[in-house]
Amino acid sequence: MKTAYERNSRSGSAFVMVLVVLLIVVGLCTVSLKNSVALLRMSQRQVLMERVHFAAESGAEEAGRIINATAYMGASVTETTHTLPNGISADITITPIDSQGREFSVKSTATSDRITREVNIGRVYRATYLEYGSFYEDFGGVWWIYGHLIDGKIWTGTQPKIYGYYRNDGTKYGPIFNNVHETAASSFGGYPQFASTLQDDSNYPSYDYDDLNFWGPDYKEGYETEVTMPALFDVDFDRTQSIAQELDIDPALIDPDTVNYANKPMGKALRLRGRTEIRFRTRNRWGENVGILQIKNRDKFGNFSWNEVYSESLDLVYVENLDTGNVEDQGATLTIADNNNNNFTNVVKGNLTVWAEDDITIKSHIIYDNQNLEESTDKIGMISSDDIWIERPNAGDMVLQGGFIATGATDTDSSSDERLGKMGLKDYDSGVVRGNLYLLGSRVAQKVHPGGTYSGNTFMSGFITKSTFDRRFVTDPPPFTPVLSSETRYEDWY
Repeated sequence: MKTAYERNSRSGSAFVMVLVVLLIVVGLCTVSLKNSVALLRMSQRQVLMERVHFAAESGAEEAGRIINATAYMGASVTETTHTLPNGISADITITPIDSQGREFSVKSTATSDRITREVNIGRVYRATYLEYGSFYEDFGGVWWIYGHLIDGKIWTGTQPKIYGYYRNDGTKYGPIFNNVHETAASSFGGYPQFASTLQDDSNYPSYDYDDLNFWGPDYKEGYETEVTMPALFDVDFDRTQSIAQELDIDPALIDPDTVNYANKPMGKALRLRGRTEIRFRTRNRWGENVGILQIKNRDKFGNFSWNEVYSESLDLVYVENLDTGNVEDQGATLTIADNNNNNFTNVVKGNLTVWAEDDITIKSHIIYDNQNLEESTDKIGMISSDDIWIERPNAGDMVLQGGFIATGATDTDSSSDERLGKMGLKDYDSGVVRGNLYLLGSRVAQKVHPGGTYSGNTFMSGFITKSTFDRRFVTDPPPFTPVLSSETRYEDWY
């Protein structure tokens, strides 16, 4: 028989054991609760970090939208704030890289609850029409024919036609393309089987039959149909005129005879009104080989003699309509003069774009001073609201280097309301075979205009075109080149 003491002793031991177990359970629950709270806080912090990072990325994307939507941001830094629906804001800094307001770097910084995230874009830039070696909204009844070498991307808004034939040895002879051929049409016309592209490892200047991939299975994604692009008549001449007014400079301040070459201003514009003739030359001034723009324009200079300015000082030359004064000076026609000599060569030293509110007529060669494109900074763009004409009545090859855009923005056929804007050889269907037209750069026009004629397998008049695309134009075109709407590119996102 157990005594009362033994019974009480055992009950006390059981109570102690229960208490110990209870304390252990409470301790484990406390530790678990603390871990859960810590994990919850870590999870909340991770969510917040992701939200802050998303806000910074959203700010960088907003900077891209601002850049794409703003016609001209100038050379000043832009700062703004972008707030998301969740209340987190990103401070955005847009810094111009160039003086034309086409290239920028972007920094977007978001902060919330002492968490900061930063997103940078090393380069944001607008794509331009000069991404294309050839761009025609209306290809009309023109053909890509045998003998043509076409470099760079191509886009046509209407059906392109291709012509070629079999040589006596049975090999195909047709146009050769060196990049993708896009069209808004649903198919290609003519004889597409004669179109070819070079194999990836072949040399463009020197090739043979075995280097070609012909239309069909061997063409390797060489063509795309139903590709839409922005209309050229949307090119904004009013915007560019306003920029020219903002950057306009007195010609006396860029006169190579009076202003030291080392002290010349840069990034300027020259506004000219009415009939204008220009030539590009290089000369020795102040102990340097300098770029010279020679100008005839009575409205600006009070005479129609040749006047000179530094071409390297200019990003933009804008030729406006003139409705008053001498009748022969009215309008806004621009002639790249030939000095009454078909062998005169315009030599461009600098990086500039010429806009004209009327036709541009090119009468002589245009080449860059530095022909080594891997290091050359010489570039020129020519944009007309109407047509760009090559005028060469006599036999002889011609060399043109630059980006040429005939927008047809103000050029409409009154009888048919047909949009014009052509680039081509004037009187292409008469006279002799001129020879070869060697084009380095881009041809962009609303409506294609032939460069020559042929009959069967015989060339009859005009030029045989040998085109080479200036690949610098993809990422670094001439200043104030018209941009493709909604085409903003990003590099170095980090």
